[in-house]
Amino acid sequence: MILSNPLIIANWKMGVPCSEARGWVDQFEKLTTPASRKHAVILPSFLSLSIVRQVDRALFLGSQDCSAFGEPAHTGSIPATDIKEIGCQYALIGHSERRRWNGETDELIHAKVIQATAAGLTPILCIGEDAQQRKIGKTKVALRSQLRHALQPLPEKLTALIVAYEPVWAIGGSAAASPTIITETHRWIRQILDRLPIKHSLIVYGGAVDEMTLPLICQLPNVNGVLVGRASWKAESFSRLVLAVHDKGSRLV
Repeated sequence: MILSNPLIIANWKMGVPCSEARGWVDQFEKLTTPASRKHAVILPSFLSLSIVRQVDRALFLGSQDCSAFGEPAHTGSIPATDIKEIGCQYALIGHSERRRWNGETDELIHAKVIQATAAGLTPILCIGEDAQQRKIGKTKVALRSQLRHALQPLPEKLTALIVAYEPVWAIGGSAAASPTIITETHRWIRQILDRLPIKHSLIVYGGAVDEMTLPLICQLPNVNGVLVGRASWKAESFSRLVLAVHDKGSRLV
């Protein structure tokens, strides 16, 4: 898959109810252009995916998760094949909130990468250190472990990957990581990805991204876009981010 760069990914989490999904998309279409929307990936709730797809079949869509299992006997799980069938191109995997609140292990996240890849979805793999790990200088240890467990052994069909660096201490906060931290961490991640046999890969940053921080973050080296949460819950605010990214121009990798 060819990935647009820069890419802005909207993680709705539980912030956009089903009853508001159609209106969100209608407003987003009015405020943006077809060219600018090529930089956007929308991650609605599972129940809103079909609504969004019905309103605009051209939007790039992803799921906020996918099942780690391919067998049918897993009640309540959403198979990656169904996510692909409904019209998604991406699957968010390993978000820190699922690691924390749902107890997702490294082994489970690796299984999800395998299922997503086998279904033809591009994984958006989240990695990030917590405040204590950064304080004691264990950031790279934490990130290396998360990358290694998620990608080894590398799934056969994995040709495209997005890594989302989200320092846990910045998610939902008022301050993004500093430009120095983002630059150093993304450079280090890029060095790791370049050693893997993956044809296409992007690295996006997430954590307290808003209209004020977006321009600076997106101009940093090895930053191929952003993953936003709260700033995507209103179509108006997310549209401004998408237009700002589009105005900076795009390239294909």
